[in-house]
Amino acid sequence: MKVLNCCNNDWANFSHDNANALRSVGIDCEDIKERPHSFEYKTHSLTIPFAKIVEKIKQADIVQIMHSDVAYLEVCKAYNKRVIVYHTGTNYRKGYKELNSVFNPYVEHSVIALGEFSGLGAKNEVYVVGAIDTDKLKPNIINSDFTRFAHYPSCEKTKGTDTIERVVNWAHEKNRNFYFNMSVQKVDYDFQLERIKKCDAYIELFAPEQDGKPYGSWGITALEAAAMGKIVITNHTTEQVYKNAYGIKTPFFVSNTEKELFDNIEKLSFMNRAELLKHKQNTRNWVLKNHSYQATGEKIKKLLCL
Repeated sequence: MKVLNCCNNDWANFSHDNANALRSVGIDCEDIKERPHSFEYKTHSLTIPFAKIVEKIKQADIVQIMHSDVAYLEVCKAYNKRVIVYHTGTNYRKGYKELNSVFNPYVEHSVIALGEFSGLGAKNEVYVVGAIDTDKLKPNIINSDFTRFAHYPSCEKTKGTDTIERVVNWAHEKNRNFYFNMSVQKVDYDFQLERIKKCDAYIELFAPEQDGKPYGSWGITALEAAAMGKIVITNHTTEQVYKNAYGIKTPFFVSNTEKELFDNIEKLSFMNRAELLKHKQNTRNWVLKNHSYQATGEKIKKLLCL
């Protein structure tokens, strides 16, 4: 049984990590895309033109269409392929009604990667978040007299950087007991990981809405920071959706209001090193159990009935 992951742009290497997760549990999975990445990932899906993607689809038994990319659906229908669609971000948030009308009549399942997409009408909805290479992303525990916070957004608007900076400055005016490093400079993937390694707590997101629609869902960066043993401060406006799918709560310091963000910064800035270490270890263990390649691979394998 051959599985093919295909998309135009592979945002955050999502499809590639998904394929690695399937390969880690013995599934024959190939991953391809049309456009190269801008973040210079060391490993990523093969970049090939549309005509060659069509040939790959012909050879596959199951096609996983990533990021709500409609271009490949008609090809799959023409060759009677089993199809799983993944709804992962902005395209679905803005156009879910139209995308549901396109995909629902044909696909077996719809995977939603963000909690706010739950209940929007995708056919046979299943919630699965990204997969993380926990063998590559190892814990990096730092020693410092003060708690070190960091924020390195891929997109300042999407991540709510202005609000994060304002609340951190507000906290720092009242309490000088922490460090904060922030940069909006766009760097390659490995350098981004090196920056995150140097903090105790990573502030990933503060954006409860995006373009007037519900958002507030943590992403791949939160998982990467967690895999490196970092405490994660982020939005999580759909905690029950996650708990229903995975059976537990995340270990994140959830901050859905500015007051919660301020309070969590205060709490962590006064936390002793032993308490910080306990939270870091809990976060790392959570990723290993639920979002490693192997854990995610087994979850998708059941979805594919393999």
